[in-house]
Order: sequence, then structure tokens, then C-alpha cells
Amino acid sequence: MIVTSKEQFESNIVNAKGILCVVYFWADFHDACKAGGQMDQVIKLLSERYGSATVKFFKVNAEILDVVAEEQGVTMVPAFAFLLNGAKIGMIEGANPPKIQSELEKHIASMSQQAPSAGESLDERLVKLTNSSHVVLFMKGNANEPKCKFSRAMVDLLNEQGVRFVSFDILQDNDVREGLKTFANWKTYPQLWIGGSLVGGLDSVKELVAKDELKKTLSQGVEKVTPAKKKVDLKALVNRAPIMLFMKGSPGSPACGFSSKIVNILKNGGFQFDSFDILGDDAVRQGLKKFSNWPTYPQLYCNGQLIGGLDIVEELAAEGELEDALACTVVDDAFLEKLVNKAPVMLFMKGSPEDPKCGFSSKIVHILEDHKIAFQSFDILENEQVRQKLKVFSNWPTYPQLYSKGKLVGGLDIVQELVEEGELESSL
Repeated sequence: MIVTSKEQFESNIVNAKGILCVVYFWADFHDACKAGGQMDQVIKLLSERYGSATVKFFKVNAEILDVVAEEQGVTMVPAFAFLLNGAKIGMIEGANPPKIQSELEKHIASMSQQAPSAGESLDERLVKLTNSSHVVLFMKGNANEPKCKFSRAMVDLLNEQGVRFVSFDILQDNDVREGLKTFANWKTYPQLWIGGSLVGGLDSVKELVAKDELKKTLSQGVEKVTPAKKKVDLKALVNRAPIMLFMKGSPGSPACGFSSKIVNILKNGGFQFDSFDILGDDAVRQGLKKFSNWPTYPQLYCNGQLIGGLDIVEELAAEGELEDALACTVVDDAFLEKLVNKAPVMLFMKGSPEDPKCGFSSKIVHILEDHKIAFQSFDILENEQVRQKLKVFSNWPTYPQLYSKGKLVGGLDIVQELVEEGELESSL
């Protein structure tokens, strides 16, 4: 925004509350300040990268608004003044883009660590924090002094890739630390956010680097799924509960006679089930017909497998076989405890050792095989309930996951570190 009067400066900058105002003082006589000049490009790039609801950029001609420039202590151009709540908190004079950027990032980071505004909800604050800069790293410690090896590795990786970022120390704010886990649906730290969207943790960023996609992600951002672009994961949906009923309406208010009848059968049989109203989502309604090769509703699933529609369920009930047909395996903590103890060394991976379905799973398999470590594996792609619930059970959000005698060892990073330190065999 170009400021053309003292009144405009005061109303938009001096009176701005909770906003970091970056004011660029320039003049026509300075070549770097001219339209299209070096500093004109710098302010444009900084604005594109760091501009947000809480970081605003302004241009002031120091010759025309000399009174404002003098009040802000400007002695030369170009100059960048940083104001928060009307008070100047920093100033950089001279054409020094790296120094200007560092000063800006310092103030953004400092502002993000401030206490929430009165009446501000946690979700509102998290939205503000995740959008406080183009690239935000939520970590233990800060970029200069990481407090855990994963945060340190993430900082090193971003620095190696030349990524400019601001950081937030989650150890200094427990509300943010716990709240962001739910907000992001990501249970561990560090977390990297680009353009207000979660990229992921250390493994996710390593994978982007390995695929040479980090720079593309930085420039284009993380695609936000909109209703028009929504991809329905039908496999996950039919596995959402041990017994899933896809019906018209809800169990409390069925919207067709067939749905009403199957609900009564399940309730009378004492079955616990979850339901999905296909009238509220046409993508599911049409997609599930092809997915199940079953053209009508209701549809009943057990452990992700189609049982059938009303006719099949009525027949099973009449023959006394419905209970056996719905004897679903409940994936609870007891089930997972048995599963992780199925073998002395258990690997939960994508695919199988013979046919891994991701690079991380392939690498961990090679490590175990190279060290002649006997193990059994479980393909989490084949069971969505295990895939999702094991993340909570282990408090570890990514795969692969390696267990020894029922205890989580960790993912690929941990295993690689154990190999480097010569401690893999002793840890298993």
C-alpha cells in the first residue's frame, strides 16, 4: 500500500492493533528505490512471501512525507521501519536485502510468541500463527537452539535447501503445543507449514527433498482440498467402524423404508454400528456403487467387506446367521497390543517386504535384511482401521513403524540413527 499523507500513515499504521507494519521509505533520487529498482523488487518479494492478515507492507516517499520520515528517525533511503501497535520496534537503513529479511523474520517470530489477544479463541490463534509467515516451523526450541534431534535435523535440512522460515517454540506455549496437534491432525513435532497449510514432519520434508519437490511446494504451496476437488477415500470410509451402514437418512430418521427396516434389524439384534447418510454426499453415493459393485442402498459392511443390502441381511437374520456374519474384529487397544506382539520384531509398513509401496518402507526393509534381522510385517494399506488407530496407539503419525517385543522403536529416521551408532541389533 502506498501512503500519501500523514493522516493515512496514522490511521493505517500508527493506529493498527496486533499488526506488524513494515514501512519502506524511498525517494526518486536513489536508483535502487526507483520503480523496478532493486529495493522496489525487494519490497514486492517480501510482501508476496510474508504478507498476511498480521503482517502488512507500506511504501512512503521520504521526500514528500518528510515529516513522517523525520518522526520515524529516517536519516537515509532506502529505510525499512518496523512498527507494532503504533510503536517502532526496529529499523534497517541502506540497501541490504538479507539484513532486512532477517530483521523481518525476527519480528514475525517474536510476534508469534506473544500472548493471545483478549477474547481470541485457540483455533483463531492457530490460524493466525500458521499464517504468520509463508514458511513456519513449529519446533522444540528455536532455529538457533533446537531442543530435540528431530527439530535440529529439520532446521539443518531447511538451511541446506536455502529455505527462509520463521519458527515457533512449542515448549514455550503448551496451549499451542497441544492444540496444534488436533488442529493439524498431526501428533508430533516438528511441523512445517507453508502458506498456512501443513506440509508434515521431518519424514515428509525429507521425502519432498528426495523427490526434488520442496521448491515446487514452496512456490505453489500445499494444495488445499475444496469440496469441488474432494477425493473420497471409500476404503477408509467403509473401514470407519467395524460395522458400517450406508443408508438414506440416519438411524434416528431413516429416509426410506429399506433403510428403516435394516436399522431395526441391527438394533433388535443388539449390534453396535456406525452409519453414513448417502443423501448428503453424492460423490459417496455414486462412488460406492462402483466400489462395492452393488447398485442399491442400504449397504452393510463388516471390517470393510460388503455383507449386502436389506435382502441379504433379512435372509441372514431369518437363518440365524447374522451374528456370525457380523462377528467383526474390533480394532481396539487390546487388539493392537496383540498385533505389535505378534513377533519379536514387527514392522508396520506400506506394502510387503517383497513389494514395498513407498520409499521409506523399502529402505527400512533393506536395513533389516542387510543386518539379517528376522521380522514379520503388517501391510497397513490393507486395513484402514489398523492404519489410523495404530497412529494413536503409538503416538507416532507416520509409517513405517518398527516394534521390538511390543515396544515402539520408531520410524526410518530412528532406525537409520541406530545403524549409524551401531546400536540397531542391541535395540532389537
